[in-house]
Amino acid sequence: MRLTREDVIAGVPAVWLRDVLRRCGPRFRTSVFAGDAQMTPRKATNLLQALASDGYLDRVGPDWQMTIRAGALCRAQTRKPFSRAVAQRHLDGFLERVHQANASPDWVWWVEEVALFGSFLDAELDPVSDVDVVLRLTPRYEGDEFREKAQQFTWAAIQNGRTFPNFSHRVMWPKTALVRFLRGNATAIELTEEHDGVLQLVTPRVVYFRSDQG
Repeated sequence: MRLTREDVIAGVPAVWLRDVLRRCGPRFRTSVFAGDAQMTPRKATNLLQALASDGYLDRVGPDWQMTIRAGALCRAQTRKPFSRAVAQRHLDGFLERVHQANASPDWVWWVEEVALFGSFLDAELDPVSDVDVVLRLTPRYEGDEFREKAQQFTWAAIQNGRTFPNFSHRVMWPKTALVRFLRGNATAIELTEEHDGVLQLVTPRVVYFRSDQG
């Protein structure tokens, strides 16, 4: 997803709204939003209600909770579009790294499936905003063996100088490292994982199954 400085959502600049929601987090109170947005509580409430009507927020008791649509907005970039030729090169390189990762015994996760959605699927569009990719990752091992392999992977990274800000980042490192490898330097690739729920909002095109490798 790509934003321009001219885009408007619920009557406010989309880029500004994206930045406010990023700071508020996935679940927040009206007072938090109002303070971050520098709005009166009444104006903040009106805007939040409009966002809920447009499918960006759900009301959960006294809180507002971001929907899948709001999550996509928070990940949106404001970069320039890519020519279709450049986007295709980035996708080709990405898929090559998928094959490399699944062929290597070093990783703790499989790339089970890769699907595309968004502007790149419209063959008439050139340039395109980016290449929206949904990944489905699955563990290579089960139970204690998975935990052992993941710990070994993370410990190797620590021995090579990798540090982690907290325990959660440390636990997630085997998956995070794989995603970083897959992305490489492909700035046109916009990655999301299947569990983020984006597939409920789009019609994807699957371009890779792990079974394809035989």
